[in-house]
Amino acid sequence: MSSQTSRGAPGADRPLAGILHMVGAAFALSGIDVLAKFAVTGIPVVQMLALRSAFVMLVLLPYFMRAGGLALFRTGQARLHLARLVFMIFSILGFFHALSLLPLAMVVALGFSTPIFVTALSRPMLGERVDGARWAAVLFGFAGTIVVVDPTMDGFSAIALLPLLSAMGWAMVQLLARKLTRTDSDATILVYLNTGLVVAVGALAPLAWVDIEAAAVGVCFLLGVLMVAAQWLLLRALRLAPLDTVTPFQYLELPLAVA
Repeated sequence: MSSQTSRGAPGADRPLAGILHMVGAAFALSGIDVLAKFAVTGIPVVQMLALRSAFVMLVLLPYFMRAGGLALFRTGQARLHLARLVFMIFSILGFFHALSLLPLAMVVALGFSTPIFVTALSRPMLGERVDGARWAAVLFGFAGTIVVVDPTMDGFSAIALLPLLSAMGWAMVQLLARKLTRTDSDATILVYLNTGLVVAVGALAPLAWVDIEAAAVGVCFLLGVLMVAAQWLLLRALRLAPLDTVTPFQYLELPLAVA
């Protein structure tokens, strides 16, 4: 693992590379949105998340072993990793519960308040300057998503607050990831988050476990593979460029998911 991959490199931002990685993450996340919409119609949300998290760890395990194994847990930023895990659990539970109750396009669109939270908090949390042009890009993108969903449509209700709260949690996940890239390796950031998710959702899964068909297990496996891709691409994007540079490209997830 190179030193650049292992540690953040202040002043070494590569905006184009960061944007391309974020576009790749948007493709992976849109696939997760669609597959999850099918999965939650027949599998309890917590069970689906437990299976997905288990498959994520299965796919990542060889990488973790090559990158250092248990030594990956050595960090001076344990509190930040724990905070990121808590925000991640908050975000995914809110998102997938909303997905089981609301149309896919509405959930994804309302979830795109994330770049607004990220842009607003980039300076106080990370010290990254956000200029007017990037604020305009974020707000223009969010306005476009609101036009797509039309919040006056039938079925819009208080439950729509769930994806908004989830978006706030997802923003904190990204902000903390950007902060952690300054001190920790990709492997350490990934192992803390995914180990925590396996433990947390695995503990909850028996409360709602049901028998499912092999096809549903296959969908959960695909979700796990896509989640690995999304996490890695997003983490690389956040390491390569400032948040306000890459977050507007998350809006690609909406047209991809709708398509």
